[in-house]
Amino acid sequence: MQNLYENIYSIKNNSFPVNLGDASFSIEEIKKLRTMLPDSCTVASATPIVIRIPQYAYANYGIPSELPYLYWRPEVDFNAFIKQLEDNLFKKYNEYNGTETEKFPLFELFNFKKPTMNEIIEEG
Repeated sequence: MQNLYENIYSIKNNSFPVNLGDASFSIEEIKKLRTMLPDSCTVASATPIVIRIPQYAYANYGIPSELPYLYWRPEVDFNAFIKQLEDNLFKKYNEYNGTETEKFPLFELFNFKKPTMNEIIEEG
């Protein structure tokens, strides 16, 4: 949020126009709002979450496959989905912030609605 604020502040101070479609605007005022986030929150995804499970992890989840990679599906242990999702989030957070945050459980409750299947063509 700080990065976004600084960019908008720079646009305002340099009197650059903000173009949205055919309309052009100028920024007249910027305000930071103080917000308090609760200790817990709900994260909802409006798009499918695609989780790739690496072959070296197959044995951990009882996946009998010789494929070099596999995407999570309901038939696969749900712990594989959670582990790969959390690992990916920590990796991206650490890369973006230049940190090495120690991992901890991120999720407590899931509401699985439905799988989204895409046809994957392998070997041609």
